[in-house]
Amino acid sequence: MNAFRIAIALVRVPRLFVSLLFFPIIAGIVLVYIQLIGTSLFATTVNKDSASMEDTANYFQNQNPIRTIVYGSGRALPPALICRWNLIEADGQKYEQPPDEQCAPASHDVAIQTDDVLGYDPSLFQQVFDGNIERIHICRWCQPNIVIKDTENNATTHIHGVIGFGLVTASKYSADAHHERIAITKIQESLWDNLGEQILYIRGLRRPIAIDSIAPLMAFILNISFLVLMTVWLALRAHRKVLDYFARSGALLPLVAASGKRNFYGAIWLITLLRVVFFLMAALPVTLSATFLLFTDQQLSEYLEPLAAELILWLIALSSSLALAMAIGSISDLKQRHSILSFAYRYVPLAVCLIGTAVWAISFIIDTDQAIMIRNIVAALPVVGITPVLLAPAFQPALDILTFHSLLAVAAIVLVFKRNAHWFAAHLEDL
Repeated sequence: MNAFRIAIALVRVPRLFVSLLFFPIIAGIVLVYIQLIGTSLFATTVNKDSASMEDTANYFQNQNPIRTIVYGSGRALPPALICRWNLIEADGQKYEQPPDEQCAPASHDVAIQTDDVLGYDPSLFQQVFDGNIERIHICRWCQPNIVIKDTENNATTHIHGVIGFGLVTASKYSADAHHERIAITKIQESLWDNLGEQILYIRGLRRPIAIDSIAPLMAFILNISFLVLMTVWLALRAHRKVLDYFARSGALLPLVAASGKRNFYGAIWLITLLRVVFFLMAALPVTLSATFLLFTDQQLSEYLEPLAAELILWLIALSSSLALAMAIGSISDLKQRHSILSFAYRYVPLAVCLIGTAVWAISFIIDTDQAIMIRNIVAALPVVGITPVLLAPAFQPALDILTFHSLLAVAAIVLVFKRNAHWFAAHLEDL
């Protein structure tokens, strides 16, 4: 009860509340949103078919955001007006001007600079910029935001400003070019559909892998893993934040002396739990909602729902292994003031994980019983087998391996904290 009262009192300190709870949680949620957008784009790109391409083309043809900014409407523009500038000589000077008022230049027009103004054929660039540009100027020196210098060998496009770049990018979705891409995709799909449902069998795995479900499943893995990583990071850094805050203010020793070491550290871990709970309450619903939208109802019923119990074991194994890796890194921070080489502990988990990932990946190429045994050993070891555990929902190793991995990771965490408990009081030793 005393630890709870101390935790509430610490949270009521405005600066501590902002640095320990409010700002990290907001930053974590922003990172989660960015990561969700990234994985959604990944899944959309991987699963791109002719139907989705047609939807994208229709959207950019009728609701293009760049055209909305420049012209006030997202709909495609009429065919671009071709403006051939007139060369005028006066008082020994040469200059050029548009042929009429309709060709009055605007910054978001396109200019093709060439010496043969009257004979130049702009039809190719008309197709490129169809629907996105009002005027194409054929001139010698005019300078809107998009200038194409077409020589005999090749063309160079000079783009000035973000709006100009947006208009050039929007031209990728011109009607003619996109219809051709959709037609090619439909031919590829018709050939690919002849194979029917594709199922990959790999020795040593409990179940075969459904190729059609791999993209949304990988997005699911990335979303949940990133959420677990953020949760572990918030948990392991919280106690250090409190200690650093009071150590810098000179109030650490008086607080510990007044409340007792056990009550004070109990309050720190209560604040850590509060930090994690607040973050999960804000991020978990969004993550799950965005993740399940990537799956069809059939994929959910056939693939994810039967694995519900196994996913819980996967989360335990993944969380414990990540927690062990971050605990080693956290202790290296505490030891850094006492040992020059202690900073290397931060990179040891990463190096060990990369080595384990390489060995695990190679084991799939070498299809022998010995390779399968090595693969299982790597997956069962904490930190070394982070990648196999991370991808377990897709590759589905034996449940015994996940169970053994979880038990070893939890035991290692207890051992690491027990053998290094005195380093968490390093602030007290320094003071």
